[in-house]
Amino acid sequence: MLNIVKNLKDANCITHSGKFHADEIMATVILEKLMPVNLLRVSEVPKTIKSDIIVFDIGGGKFDHHQKNKNGYRKNGLPYASAGLIWQEFGIRIIKKIAPKDQELNYMAIFKNIDQKLIQGIDAIDNGVPISINFSCMHISKIIADFNPSWEDTTTIEAQFKKAFKMCQEISKRVKNATASSLFSL
Repeated sequence: MLNIVKNLKDANCITHSGKFHADEIMATVILEKLMPVNLLRVSEVPKTIKSDIIVFDIGGGKFDHHQKNKNGYRKNGLPYASAGLIWQEFGIRIIKKIAPKDQELNYMAIFKNIDQKLIQGIDAIDNGVPISINFSCMHISKIIADFNPSWEDTTTIEAQFKKAFKMCQEISKRVKNATASSLFSL
């Protein structure tokens, strides 16, 4: 469940306000697999916050890639964005939580497959890493960007954030199911 809150005291997660991108939307979807997300969107992180609040894509901390070193790179050289940083931290725990308990599973294979098929493309585009193709195509980051309100929209940015979140929830569910089907049939 996602709630966008207006007060720090109600928040368990913080990300940046304004125009949203696929990396923080997908990071929110990932976090929502672990807990109800009460998200505060701010222009800067408050000076004092509780230590259990997860801050991502803002503030220069553990889950923010807007830093000099990009907050780390994968073995393939691709820098992390907030979706990848959140997935790196919580992905295995989420897989163990939602996976069937009656099957022996290779959690790391599932983790890597989802990272490769879903998360890395989001991280690449958010970090400005070109995707090598010879034509222009629609991709998840562009679809998410198009949810941001235009000048003629009457809806709020928070309402659009929730719509983009719901779409990413469905995409992540489909990728999880496809990954499970292909890995379980081996």
